[in-house]
Amino acid sequence: MKKNLFVTCLASVFLLGCSKDTNAPSDSLPTNTLRLMVNGKTFPVDPNHTTLKIRKPSNGYIGRVTLFTSSASTSEEITLYAFQLDDNVSIEAPGEFGDSKSNMRIYADYLTNNGSAGYTFRNDYCDVNNKNFTIKIESVNTAAHTMIGSFNGNLCNGSQPMIKVENGRFNLPYTIEP
Repeated sequence: MKKNLFVTCLASVFLLGCSKDTNAPSDSLPTNTLRLMVNGKTFPVDPNHTTLKIRKPSNGYIGRVTLFTSSASTSEEITLYAFQLDDNVSIEAPGEFGDSKSNMRIYADYLTNNGSAGYTFRNDYCDVNNKNFTIKIESVNTAAHTMIGSFNGNLCNGSQPMIKVENGRFNLPYTIEP
């Protein structure tokens, strides 16, 4: 009896002592990484054609974050534009941009060529019920010029089925546009 109790206590201590830290990030992302899914399939990001640019607000221009990537194996590309409409607010700061945000808006494009036909899908082509694209800037290191964030949502083209962009994550260096 004592032996069974000892084994049970030892097993409990071992299991509880080795549990996963619930405060740890669920999926750390290495630097120079962009991942996303389009309609449930992994988008084959071409790291040689992926850019992240910042334009700071000045001289009447609004602040903007631009993320662009093309596919490594198909004729597809995605461009995300996140705008800060307030003149005096830094674009190099954590925040969430989206269709329903008053001063932090997003504009997203998905371009694809299917044979000889080209199609453009945009978040602002979606009807009110499907307009849900967001980009979240989670952290910014202004000294190292790196930005970590996530994005997802629907993109539409009136004549084609809706495109779902999911699980978008990035940890990328950025350049400052003049």
